[in-house]
Amino acid sequence: MAIAAAVAVLLASGVLAPTPVQSSSQVIGGPIAAVGDSITFGEGVGQARREQDSYPGQLQALLGPGYQVSNFGWIGATAQDTGDIPYKKTGAYEASLESNPNIVVIMLGANDSKAVNWDANGYEAQLAELISLYRVLPSRPTVYVATPPVAFENAAGIRPTVIAREIVPIVRTVGARTSTPVIDVHTATKPFPDYFPDGVHPDRDGAALIASTVRSAIVG
Repeated sequence: MAIAAAVAVLLASGVLAPTPVQSSSQVIGGPIAAVGDSITFGEGVGQARREQDSYPGQLQALLGPGYQVSNFGWIGATAQDTGDIPYKKTGAYEASLESNPNIVVIMLGANDSKAVNWDANGYEAQLAELISLYRVLPSRPTVYVATPPVAFENAAGIRPTVIAREIVPIVRTVGARTSTPVIDVHTATKPFPDYFPDGVHPDRDGAALIASTVRSAIVG
């Protein structure tokens, strides 16, 4: 049975229960799974140097060889299972589970904001479920949940108001309810519209800002 299916079955059956409060001890080193959509994937940085210039690539450079950051971004992915591209149905999700991470950083929500996808209750429930699915992995990783970066005017159907007024508060609520540390990428990116040429995807400088924000959450 694939790891994703096995984890889901065990979680549903109660054999593996999500840990309600994570250890206060900081995880030092090891594999990091960067979970997300095209923003994590590095859609805006140029394909020739995507691996290095995406936010996970730059996070790796900031953290150094004691960590191994893997990019599990999937273009168009949603946290919601009812979205047009549910993250849990992608190859990136399966690969992220198999990576045996010590740390997981989840940043999903931009595509959920599209009119065709948006369901506030579904987003909240399925974001919390995704956190639980990672927490019950054999490696028992420390999970972080990040607010999406600011969206500016764009042609992709990503709705800035939904992200700012609904998604960001939901991420904070889910983080508090599940005792999951929240990384506030939204606030960090708000002053820098020039870093988002198409209004959604960060360029190299924007990805560097996200990487720095995530690093500060992980190592202080």
